[in-house]
Amino acid sequence: ISTGEGGMLTTDDDALAARMRSLRDMAHRPGQRFTHDELGYSYRMGSLAAAVGLGQLQHLDEFLAHKRWMAATYRERLAAISGLILPVERAWAQSVHWMYAVRVGPELSLSRDHLRGALAARGIETRDFFQSCARQPLITQRFGAQAACPVSEQLAATGLYLPSGLALTATQLDQVCEAIHAAVV
Repeated sequence: ISTGEGGMLTTDDDALAARMRSLRDMAHRPGQRFTHDELGYSYRMGSLAAAVGLGQLQHLDEFLAHKRWMAATYRERLAAISGLILPVERAWAQSVHWMYAVRVGPELSLSRDHLRGALAARGIETRDFFQSCARQPLITQRFGAQAACPVSEQLAATGLYLPSGLALTATQLDQVCEAIHAAVV
């Protein structure tokens, strides 16, 4: 669901919940507003964002069903492509498929960037995976070079998010799959 920006934390730990409430409201000292013992943030949700989120919550089941349909269709249509690594679900967890993430393995006939380019040439927008935290300029500038993180670096170099917004239609999803098949032939 979306509230425009931001997020939500859930926990069954009362102490953690109290700490999160304090931090999101500038970490005021209890009973002494505008006295701070630690750095807090102004992460209070506004009324408009809350209203959008509540409206979205009413449609949560249909949103999740649509996301799972998209993921199942992608899985069915793309599973035969050797070297295209699809998301895996385990028996103990069910993904909400916020985005549909694929990785380009070494056995695929083209690189992630070439696949992205082939899809873009057909008007299909994709996004690269997030970059490794160990290679983020903010981290390296503030804390110096970080130890190699080969898994996150490989994911960042080979990962691609396919179109998976809630407005994606069956026809559009077919076009994406057809374009991927055409690119890897």
